Amino acid sequence: MSSGIYAPCPELCFVQVANNLDLHELVKVGNALCGTFFIDPKARNGLGKRRPLTSVRRIGAFIGRNPGILGAKPARRALGLMVDGAASPPEVFLAMALGLPYRFGGYQLPGIAANRRIKPSSKARAIAHRNTLVPDILCESSRLDIEYDSNTEHASAVQLTRDAQKRLALEADGYKVITVTARQIGSQGEMRKIAEQSRRRMGTRLRPQSAAFRQQQRALFRTGWSLSRYHRREWLEGAPEPVAPAPPCPTPADALTAPGRALRCPAVPKRWPLSDAGTFSGLESTTLEPNSPEIEGGASPGITPQGNTPEM
Repeated sequence: MSSGIYAPCPELCFVQVANNLDLHELVKVGNALCGTFFIDPKARNGLGKRRPLTSVRRIGAFIGRNPGILGAKPARRALGLMVDGAASPPEVFLAMALGLPYRFGGYQLPGIAANRRIKPSSKARAIAHRNTLVPDILCESSRLDIEYDSNTEHASAVQLTRDAQKRLALEADGYKVITVTARQIGSQGEMRKIAEQSRRRMGTRLRPQSAAFRQQQRALFRTGWSLSRYHRREWLEGAPEPVAPAPPCPTPADALTAPGRALRCPAVPKRWPLSDAGTFSGLESTTLEPNSPEIEGGASPGITPQGNTPEM
């Protein structure tokens, strides 16, 4: 940072917030730290791309080296529920809703992985016109891919074509592709249907027998997918926090024009409240685009956008 100013490493940051967040919020924050995106209000879709700040393995290693640190116990509990590689806030939530155990309100699909790169067959490569494919949410053992379709990105004809090619290529290699829309991801009923479809693919049935399932699932869906509470637009844009201008102190001339009235310097002004962080919820973005010239340098301090869009 700079002389006299310190910032925690991502692993310590996660352990510190573990003291103040419930389990669902903590898993969401952890997945975001281990994800490949950052919130960028200057970008068209509200997101920028970066290398993950940390990983589940690195956080676990940090806790192992500091077992007595405050927050280690809840952080360790959340660690086993997290995934690496989510590319947007909706993917973070989708991995949670489908992958968390029943007792935490999820549908307990085994082997959930986010954006794990796979190598398709030569037939699939010819269909997709690329050498690798990156399913949004992959259950490799059952050859199941769950794709999140964002509204904004799918208004693009180019993106629609790429998505169609990706789906056809995966199906050519024997994968079952299930699509989840922005409307479905926020609905408990719709997400149950997605989970039931997934379970049928796996040859098993959905059986949330935990007594706490319904209560925990309500809590999970109240948590939602938005990360707006964890950032402020002023920090992301590098703008200084606005301060109300101080009225000037009275001068000798003021005393002459107001005889008999005590004149004092005004109190130090209070800071104006920061503006709301915006309404970005991540619903409109999954595929991250290359940084265009107008948004270069728009990342939050210490985070540098990394290159081009990954192959999807």
